[in-house]
Amino acid sequence: MSNATPATPSKLAVIPLPGLHLDSLGLGLAALGLLTLCSRRWKSVRGGWRGSVFYLAGGPATEDELLTYISAIGEHGEWSTYQKGWDKHQKADTKAKSGRSTALWRAREADEASLSLLQSHIAPAARLSFNPLFGTGGNAGKRDFSSGWAKATAAIEKPPRGWKREMLNADLGAFLRGEPGICLADFNSGCWFGAANKAFNSGTAKPFREGQLSPWAMALACEAFGLFQGSPSRRLGSARRATGAFPFVTTGAAPTAAGEAGKNLGELWLPVWEQPMSLPEVIALFQRGRAEVNGKGATTPPAFAAAILQRGVDAGIREFRRFLLLRTTSENTFESRLASVVPVAGKAEAATAVALTRMLNLRDSLPGDRKKGKRWIYAGLRGPLDEALVAFAEKPSPEAVRATVDAMVGSLKQADRNRAHRRSKSASPPRPPIRFQQLPGAWAASLLDENGGDVCEEARIGLALATLWAAKRTKKAKKDDAALLLPYWLGVQMRGPFCSMLEEVPFRRVWGAGTLTANLGAVLQRRLIELEPSAEPPFGSWYRVGLGDIEAWLSGALDDAEVERWMMRFSLFEWSKDSVACVGKLLGHANPPDILSGSLTLFVLFKPLFQSWLLSALLPAGSKREAAKTGHLPGITAQLARGDVTAAAQLARNAYRAAGIEPAKLHSHDFACEDPQRLLAALLIPTQRRGITEDTFDGLNRPVPALSRRWLSPRKQNNNI
Repeated sequence: MSNATPATPSKLAVIPLPGLHLDSLGLGLAALGLLTLCSRRWKSVRGGWRGSVFYLAGGPATEDELLTYISAIGEHGEWSTYQKGWDKHQKADTKAKSGRSTALWRAREADEASLSLLQSHIAPAARLSFNPLFGTGGNAGKRDFSSGWAKATAAIEKPPRGWKREMLNADLGAFLRGEPGICLADFNSGCWFGAANKAFNSGTAKPFREGQLSPWAMALACEAFGLFQGSPSRRLGSARRATGAFPFVTTGAAPTAAGEAGKNLGELWLPVWEQPMSLPEVIALFQRGRAEVNGKGATTPPAFAAAILQRGVDAGIREFRRFLLLRTTSENTFESRLASVVPVAGKAEAATAVALTRMLNLRDSLPGDRKKGKRWIYAGLRGPLDEALVAFAEKPSPEAVRATVDAMVGSLKQADRNRAHRRSKSASPPRPPIRFQQLPGAWAASLLDENGGDVCEEARIGLALATLWAAKRTKKAKKDDAALLLPYWLGVQMRGPFCSMLEEVPFRRVWGAGTLTANLGAVLQRRLIELEPSAEPPFGSWYRVGLGDIEAWLSGALDDAEVERWMMRFSLFEWSKDSVACVGKLLGHANPPDILSGSLTLFVLFKPLFQSWLLSALLPAGSKREAAKTGHLPGITAQLARGDVTAAAQLARNAYRAAGIEPAKLHSHDFACEDPQRLLAALLIPTQRRGITEDTFDGLNRPVPALSRRWLSPRKQNNNI
């Protein structure tokens, strides 16, 4: 046995730098630049964020040693170069709308340092693609970053009048500690240090042109530029998207208001890690850091958010800080703003991943905003969906899921009601039609809390309507079969798993601007028209509500807007028996009505004729009669639509006789209903047998006869055998 004492692991010196927090894009860049400089001397130095505060570990032993080292770099001008040697070639290519001159300069003249800077700013191909983080080639004056870097480094190397070396060194410490500075000036840094602009200026134009901050801030931030060049594979291919060439950079989210169109130049999703990383690890992270959705690079904010949820994130990343790059006073100026913090959690469930993929496919299929000349043509279809998907990534919850589905509903409704959005081949320029897939039914349970705490009666009615089956196709049918609910409120054509929105609105879409009651009545009548008289009524469903919910609907106790909202949400899902059962379990059931209203009693008279399994339960034992057919129903619905309940009841009695069921003889043939239109709409809602054709029990466990017995003759039924 060895008597050697085990080596005690050495403790790394840790220096917190509160001034380099993550509320500002410029401070985040300065933190990365500081790590880059420290790695020249301390090969084991690492950096990371804890509690949004940057810290160095394994490098300088004390803060004084760090300040002495950085001050010496500034005094001797030992910064990385920031000379844009490609400037003349880039301007020639911009004028010629090509990338030839810049590509030749890169191949023949560029040295290694200049090449690294070029590839973080521009990706040459058939045309130049600019990194929005550094602006476009048109940046000049107060947004020329190379000129600002030259001013800052020159001021540090040779202090101007009024500044002294001791003041500059003290100002470096103040900047890193987050204390007020002394040596302040404008260094063209307003794009990244917007807070400095607004804190030290007044007026309307100056805050966007001039800023007051330490020269150390600009010099350190520019040291991080080389990280944003990405891997070589990002810059290859003439058809690749611009932002796909640069790591963690996306296009701007689609606007949600007309005045915002064209304002968002792009976004930077800055990765934040808690465990300290060395510079080679950070370089590897930026070079291989690629967000993918459906095998493609994520180049939009919702796609980046979906990639975080679908695939998860490695390399110890804790969260992403989402910075917007918003245009200010001209096309060539922008200002960064922290929009949100997106935490990194575990990999999402399969249903969530599929749902996000289908939402993104729909989002890309919708017409986008476009620029025509100097003005923007605002479509407004993608913006709400972008906002909802990013918000869902920030905080996944039932409320966020409902918001994303509502955004999907809103965009589809807006596109459906605007012929210019539906236009595809005749559009200018021509584009494919809007096309999407319904969301997986397994994801529908995410709309609700696990304990059903946010369940409402309106959701049960909405689910029953949304899960109506399509009619069974018969060989002799000459008309179109009744479809799922979706094509009746949204003008789509369903072909296999895909829904397409063609230029011409299908006749099947009968949903209008009227009330929910009127629209449901129109859907019911349209579904009957689409079937042969010999077909079964097309009102089957896996989910059925109880009489308590029907009574709430008939009495007007429900919120119609909420019923419509849940119905449209649920109709965007593709349902199976298992998925319906899962959601139905969360929704629960309503209590039976305490008092039977006249409207509910009339509903029980008509409903079995519209739901084949209810009528089958009323057939006499041994009867060979088939269930009710559609032939009698259009007349009943027509009479209810015009408010003649008595005539509708007489037609219902005739339909019962045709099915072999003898209705009871009534002393009065006059019937009345407070709202015949609402009664008609209720006949579209799939309903349970309990209480209609099956006996129930009250609170004292006493049997309560089924309501259908009130309408049936107590005498022996005609078996017709």
